[in-house]
Amino acid sequence: WAADLAACLVLLLLGLYLWPHGPIGAMVPPEGAPRWATLQDYLFDGLDAGEWADQTTAYFSGRFDRLDGHRMPTWTLLAGLAAGLGPALAGHLVNHLSQLFLPLVVFGLARAGAVSTAPALAAGVTVASNLVLITSSRRFGVDPTIYLMLPLAMWACHLVRVRWWLAPIAGGLGGLATITHFTTLPVAVPLTLAVAVLSRRG
Repeated sequence: WAADLAACLVLLLLGLYLWPHGPIGAMVPPEGAPRWATLQDYLFDGLDAGEWADQTTAYFSGRFDRLDGHRMPTWTLLAGLAAGLGPALAGHLVNHLSQLFLPLVVFGLARAGAVSTAPALAAGVTVASNLVLITSSRRFGVDPTIYLMLPLAMWACHLVRVRWWLAPIAGGLGGLATITHFTTLPVAVPLTLAVAVLSRRG
């Protein structure tokens, strides 16, 4: 447990160190901005950023009739937890936190699969320092949530090995992973099979 906790702390500190910075991040954000925010966090930039901005704006304002039914709801619901920040900051915060916690989830998934601490930590460090994932997390869109929800749902499948009554948590996270994007809709099938295989007899 001590080694695992130390590994998680290393991954968390690495993620905080890699939180957005650099030429854009060094520019002064608007007055009254949260301490974690950079100027880029006020921009709608990225693939389909405008459509996701419309989605969050409609959701935050309660105009549910304007929501695009072709856009899966998980990312919008997560951004809604920080609706008070406004669409741009809320969406970017979800993406930053997704990248921050993704290495921890990968580490936990590896440990749940009986991988020892050192290689599990190496997997987490690889994910934390992956330039593609970091770049994606600094843009406005759903991709970082997809990257987080899939391994998180896979990790949750292992909860049924611990206690049977944790199965609803696995189901809930599996449901959120399934409705994160249209490409994740088939994920419900392997997740259900994983629960059936991993659960204890009875």
